[in-house]
Amino acid sequence: MKGEVAARAPIRIEVEKGKTYWWCACGRSSSQPFCDGSHKGSEFSPVAWEAKADDEQWFCACKQTDNRPFCDGTHNTLGGDVGTQDEAPVIEQRENGPLVIKHLSNFVDHEGNEIETKPVMALCRCGQSKNKPFCDGSHKEAGFSSANETENPAGRVFSYEGSKVTVYFNKLLCSHAAECGRHAPAIFNVEQKPWVQPDEGSVASVEEVIHACPSGALTYSEPGGKARHLVGDEVRIRVERHGPYQVRNVKIDGAQFAESATEEKFVLCRCGLSKNKPFCDGTHLDEEWRDGS
Repeated sequence: MKGEVAARAPIRIEVEKGKTYWWCACGRSSSQPFCDGSHKGSEFSPVAWEAKADDEQWFCACKQTDNRPFCDGTHNTLGGDVGTQDEAPVIEQRENGPLVIKHLSNFVDHEGNEIETKPVMALCRCGQSKNKPFCDGSHKEAGFSSANETENPAGRVFSYEGSKVTVYFNKLLCSHAAECGRHAPAIFNVEQKPWVQPDEGSVASVEEVIHACPSGALTYSEPGGKARHLVGDEVRIRVERHGPYQVRNVKIDGAQFAESATEEKFVLCRCGLSKNKPFCDGTHLDEEWRDGS
């Protein structure tokens, strides 16, 4: 029996003499190519291999090799494009555990600096890891729960009508990144009532804000048109300082989206405090959560 394909290319590891490595056979580990216990309850077991010398080894990540734990080239016969850079990135949720990201190539911090990626990565969402943004297993000691505890997971959409454009807002989705106030303070101002006044600026300014909004909480429509998001083509995950993961054009499995939300851009909780998991609901700001950066 062969495991799930974790990646379509082998993973290079610098091994240490005398150290035993436990290779993931099931394909579900978030610590590829090695085991993290995800096989428990299945028919799979990890494969132990001891390094005889300090060396470089290429471990199989497609899990179809006949030379376990090493690559034998079988990934080249699997069909489709070979190499993780050609595969669509995806986010998988581990119950009461991390977010597992596969095939992501564009991963940046709050300043836009690139973060080194691997074919499979486990990202912390309990807020307790000492190795943020990556998971270090702290969720187990913290008793982290990934359950969605929102009373109304659809949220509520408010509309603000102007003469040329109507803006819609779902508060449940808002991560309080404040991009709206930065880009168009005359239109979006929490000190005024209503806080959104579309006629205080141009349609272009509204469109700029809709595109900049990382959570998808804001949409807009022109007369006679349907409400829409502005996303762009960029595929990436950005780590907001002291805040959530900002995701664009990366699919997430097993998530229930609120009313007016889009699957093309959203924010994922990183502090562990959101009631709307896996999504951010802005609680990190209320609780003054800090990520140590």
